[in-house]
Amino acid sequence: MVRTTQLFRKARKTFQDLRLLQILQSEIAHELSSTPCQNYENNASSSHFTVEHDSLKSQDVVLRRKMDSGEEVVISALLGPLRFGYDGAFPREILMKICVSKPGVSSLLQFDCGVSEDGHAR
Repeated sequence: MVRTTQLFRKARKTFQDLRLLQILQSEIAHELSSTPCQNYENNASSSHFTVEHDSLKSQDVVLRRKMDSGEEVVISALLGPLRFGYDGAFPREILMKICVSKPGVSSLLQFDCGVSEDGHAR
């Protein structure tokens, strides 16, 4: 019975991975078929992101954008303390989470990101 349960778990995981692969392939095909940046201008006011949480004392910022299609993008950034005397491009450490959800899909794409520099002048 234990062996059967393990087989069912592996099969279920395989189907979930296959579904995620299909979602990613569909998203890539859509991006390749559309005109890059067709709805964007070169200024920040056209980004259509709203600030969900931000205050002068807060070290985190949450930006949210919901498209007419129902797709939603949420970016959460947590700022580390200022590093005084630091001579690099980023005086703080920054940790970010980017989440993308699509209507009708139970999966959620989530990316954990950080900011770093490679030591070259910019």
